[in-house]
Amino acid sequence: MTMRVTEETKSLLIAIKESYGFQSLDEAIQYTAEYGHPIRNKLYQWIREITSTINGKNQDYVTYKEDETTVKAYLYTHTNRYYIVAMKKKSYLGCQWSPLNNLPDKGGHGGGDLADGAFCPETWERIKRDIIAKELQPTQNTETPN
Repeated sequence: MTMRVTEETKSLLIAIKESYGFQSLDEAIQYTAEYGHPIRNKLYQWIREITSTINGKNQDYVTYKEDETTVKAYLYTHTNRYYIVAMKKKSYLGCQWSPLNNLPDKGGHGGGDLADGAFCPETWERIKRDIIAKELQPTQNTETPN
């Protein structure tokens, strides 16, 4: 059976195919029909990779907001807020950060962009590396351990 789809739908199916590693668009269509919105599901899965449950539950570290076009996740560390956005209708994943003591609701501004690109594992890996790099602190000890 041949099915006609809009360019917007085709780009979403391509994003699903790439992010899940499916071999064909048919597999992406089947997954979508069975499991709901795959962009949201995949983003939640990826974020669970980096949230610790040692000191609490996943929802203690991340807040989600969703509308018809985007899924947004807000992650907090001791000093920063990370804002991750995934577009539902096109292949996009991106991240921004702001220092907690300088958020607009606290009278300040600041922060910046981290990695962004297609909604795919490669972009997610770049975002994770950027978050880790942002959180690392320089060591005070310049000696090499034995």
